[in-house]
Amino acid sequence: MSNLLSIGRTGLGASKKSLEVTGHNISNANTEGYSRQRVDQVANRPIRKSGHIVGTGTDIKGIHRIENTQMERKINDAISDHSFHDEGYTQLNQIQEVFNELDAEGINQVIGNFFNSFRQLANEPENEAVRSIVRDNASVLVSDFKRVTETLNNTTNEIDKQIKRSVDEINYNTKEIAKLNTRIATLEASGDETGDLRDQRDILLRDLSKYFKLNTYVDNRGSFVVNAKGVGSLVTAGQTLDLIAKGVTKDKSSNNMPGSMEIYFKDKPTSEITGRFRGGKIGSLVEVRNKTIVELKDRMDKLAYGLVNQVNEIHRQGYSTNRSIETLGGEGVNFFKNLDKLEDASLNIDLSEEVINDLANIMSASKPNSPGDNTVAIKISQLQFKKSMDDGKSTIEEYFLQNVGTIGIQTGKAEIEREQASGILNQSKTIKDRITGVSLDEEAANLVKYQHAYQASAKVIQAAEEMFRTLINIDT
Repeated sequence: MSNLLSIGRTGLGASKKSLEVTGHNISNANTEGYSRQRVDQVANRPIRKSGHIVGTGTDIKGIHRIENTQMERKINDAISDHSFHDEGYTQLNQIQEVFNELDAEGINQVIGNFFNSFRQLANEPENEAVRSIVRDNASVLVSDFKRVTETLNNTTNEIDKQIKRSVDEINYNTKEIAKLNTRIATLEASGDETGDLRDQRDILLRDLSKYFKLNTYVDNRGSFVVNAKGVGSLVTAGQTLDLIAKGVTKDKSSNNMPGSMEIYFKDKPTSEITGRFRGGKIGSLVEVRNKTIVELKDRMDKLAYGLVNQVNEIHRQGYSTNRSIETLGGEGVNFFKNLDKLEDASLNIDLSEEVINDLANIMSASKPNSPGDNTVAIKISQLQFKKSMDDGKSTIEEYFLQNVGTIGIQTGKAEIEREQASGILNQSKTIKDRITGVSLDEEAANLVKYQHAYQASAKVIQAAEEMFRTLINIDT
């Protein structure tokens, strides 16, 4: 009878624990990242009694968390890809708006207005009011060149700030993962259940995946390792390798910009690792900053440099129709301020002091003392259609429109890739939830099953007690 009582007690304990775990699953059915748990129940070791092998009830071996490591890795990769394309689209869409070509005030229209004003001057070469229009349109052109490049520089600065914030968040997550590694290892060493802690760690890994592609593994010493692809291990058991982001000088930057925010290991502040991150928000921000914006600024500089030199070359050979002069070979007056170098030409472009101070210094004639001569004005206006850029392959307008077209194509592609990445991520989460998530129907059925098992075990104990009473109440 004592064995029967013991069997009943083990059944009660197992059913009670199963009911607790089932209740825990139901309570967390809508908890983000929760994986359902199950009680590992095994039969106790049988004993020999009166020449027979008899059972001794049940035992709880532990509580295990339903997990699928392969699907978790797929989700992390999908999160990284989605974050990469989502951030890329956001940045490219902002850059696309800089060029403002959807309305009549875009820089392409401004370039057209500049050349059209010289055509108007060619029609009225002695009209000072038209010269004022030429100068005003040129000033707008100068301002728009600077607007575009300054906005690109501001976008770069904002990206630098995001990189700094991202590094701080990465360090926070890695420290939290390391703490959980330590707690999990300690609890598991004493045989305690760690399913909820592992869920918390998986959530942190998903957050970390937003910033870069990662992979995790357990090394030969049993330590849980988080590895950033292309960079190296950031977490090993309870230890972390912290990152730092700091502004550097132009010669040390990865995008040729002074103050550029670069990423380093805190313990190795001289070995830059900015460009080694794969995917995620960090990879996207660095790609837009170091590639897309650099290429756009380079094209804007070439456009400004080419425009200034071509206009100045013709303008220096011209004469004003508003004064008498005997100089041969042109008055030598630049329309734009002379640019000494290609770098930052779109920021340094400006009107010459002569043109700013005196409208008469806007040349239209090709010969001195020739009222009505419009040769120079015509030649400058014709630059609009001359294939003088990109080794003679495109006009000034076409060269600029290649910028607009390129960023438009990249933005459209990024939007499509973002939508595709979002679909893949949602699909991966759905599959993962189907495998490891909580099914309320299943848990409700388990609840009834374990409740009946508990009642049945209680009946076993009740039967044993009644048998014992019957025995002691026998009248001897």
